[in-house]
Amino acid sequence: MIRLHCNHLGLNYASFQSKIANMSMLGAGTDPAPDRAQEMNVTWLRSLAKKYGAFGLILAAVVLAVHWLWKRAPLLLPAVLTAMAIFLYFYFNSYPWESLPPAPSAYRIVDLGFLPGGQELGPVAINNSRQIVGYADNGKRDSKGNPIYHAFIWNDGRLKDIGTAPNAMSYATGINDQGQIALTAQTGKKEFRAFLWESGSAKKLPGPGTSVTASAQINNRQQIAGSAVKTGQNRITAIEWNQGKLKDLGISRMSASSGI
Repeated sequence: MIRLHCNHLGLNYASFQSKIANMSMLGAGTDPAPDRAQEMNVTWLRSLAKKYGAFGLILAAVVLAVHWLWKRAPLLLPAVLTAMAIFLYFYFNSYPWESLPPAPSAYRIVDLGFLPGGQELGPVAINNSRQIVGYADNGKRDSKGNPIYHAFIWNDGRLKDIGTAPNAMSYATGINDQGQIALTAQTGKKEFRAFLWESGSAKKLPGPGTSVTASAQINNRQQIAGSAVKTGQNRITAIEWNQGKLKDLGISRMSASSGI
């Protein structure tokens, strides 16, 4: 009886020791189940960060937050998600997008066409009346087989050749709101001069002595920017024509004007 009683006490004592050990492990936070879960979470976070970088960490944080809400406050999670959805809806359907001007309803692409026999066209300038000027292949070739380009004006669907001579190169460089056109045209084998085209005719603009001149832009005050190279010199000079009168800007030894 004594031996049996001792065995019984021994069994109870072993069970008691086991319970004490388990309680001490729980008190110290060394329960193996939470450790494994924490280790799995850390491994998962590291894998996301390694694969997706900062985006992976943000995604993991969101998932953990949702998981925590679902476990701790299941009724709060739908409310939070609903609030986020409402915020995003009003954010993307309010300021600043409503303050932006509306986009044009439609655009229309217009084919400017070609000069008779030509295959190339280069628009250069447009005015507020939607008149367009530039240069275009007129279908002819020079002695070397190169295309001859002529200045043109496109107005209300019609393309018009405003070149000064059939076999001479010319380029329209600008147009103002009065329909006056600045253009450069070939006047000799290697000579070019600036012209003002208006009312169907081109007028040669004066140059500084014997020189090659080239036009650029023109404004509504009939002021034309341009450049000139005197014969026998390799120096470009910026010039301006104001109501047809020449002005040498003389900015530096090498200068050219292209806008006004």
